[in-house]
Amino acid sequence: MKRVTPLALLLALVILFSVAAPPPAVAAKTETAVFVNGVRVKYAQAPVVREGATLVSARETLEAMGLAFSWDQANRRILGISKTGETTVAIVVGELTATINGISLMLGVPAQEVNGRIMVPLRFISDSLGATLAVSGQQIKLTTNQPSKGAYYTGLPLEITNTYVRNRSQLPLTIAYEEYASNDTHFYTFTRTLRVEPGQKGVFKLSSLMPGQSFREDYSDYMFLGRNIVSAANDGSDPVQSKSYAAIKKRHDNGTYANQLEDALYKQWEKQWQAYRQELKKQLAANNNVPLRVQNSYISYGILDQPEANISFANLTEKRIVAFDLTFELYDAYGKPAKGSLTQSHRFDGMVSSTNHASGESYTYTWDLFWFDRAYSIRNVRITQVAYSDGTTWKRK
Repeated sequence: MKRVTPLALLLALVILFSVAAPPPAVAAKTETAVFVNGVRVKYAQAPVVREGATLVSARETLEAMGLAFSWDQANRRILGISKTGETTVAIVVGELTATINGISLMLGVPAQEVNGRIMVPLRFISDSLGATLAVSGQQIKLTTNQPSKGAYYTGLPLEITNTYVRNRSQLPLTIAYEEYASNDTHFYTFTRTLRVEPGQKGVFKLSSLMPGQSFREDYSDYMFLGRNIVSAANDGSDPVQSKSYAAIKKRHDNGTYANQLEDALYKQWEKQWQAYRQELKKQLAANNNVPLRVQNSYISYGILDQPEANISFANLTEKRIVAFDLTFELYDAYGKPAKGSLTQSHRFDGMVSSTNHASGESYTYTWDLFWFDRAYSIRNVRITQVAYSDGTTWKRK
């Protein structure tokens, strides 16, 4: 099983820059017409093509498929729920996976907003709900089937999303479910239970996680893959197993889904890494190719009320910085040069002889200004040379 490289680098991107928005959706040359059971779906936003996939407005499509649509703004999540609640689709904007009856499936292309409408891959909707799909030119025809014929139908009186399960029966139920995970070498299954009263919700233990995210349990680290409802039982009765449990369990046990997820995560990481590198290059050029950019500077005072210079720098290179030299000027509260009592100069020459300043990250460094009693502000910070962890250096010309 391939292991996805941790995305720690992307955290640095979030700290330094906001992630660039995806490129505008490319509309089909001729508007695509979607029919469900012979009736054309009327869209407020026409279908678009993104990365070879046809994306359609979620609300109109799910409603045409017989599901009630709702928008969970807090979690940026779409819910489509059938009248009985036994068929539930949950899609989180920007994620690589979605769930049908609580079972995680690959989306192919993440859900995204286009002109105020949340667009989702039509193929995912048709496949997950067990509909047949036929394409003829610019016409796409969907034919729905009975929910009980779908591959993800549980046959249990449960409404299951990616975060909770609701008991739709008239009796209390004990619900058994499995949460799947992996580490570098193995797959793991965590067996859990929920007791849920009639009409109430029970929240899954790892409800806050999306597939591909990490969690810690029993002092070990894992990557969350998804979950599967095993069975439901009321008091004193034998458990009734979910009709889809065995097939989904097999998919997790043989690693098919995990490998698909990790491939998709790695491709996403590669795209984000390339965007990160391009953003760094733009920021470096805007900083006149000086590796460190000043983020902030201020004077503070130590225990003996002596001034200290504090300067925050962002590393605009792809390398790790281990040392650097700099100079800056000091001014008093009246805006006049604050000269040092020894040097009679208001310029301070400083250095950082040992650091571990990662690419894209911002660190704050502090220098004692023992001989600059009147120092009040810092101006004209100049980096003069930088040493990298790979042994190379940069010097100001």
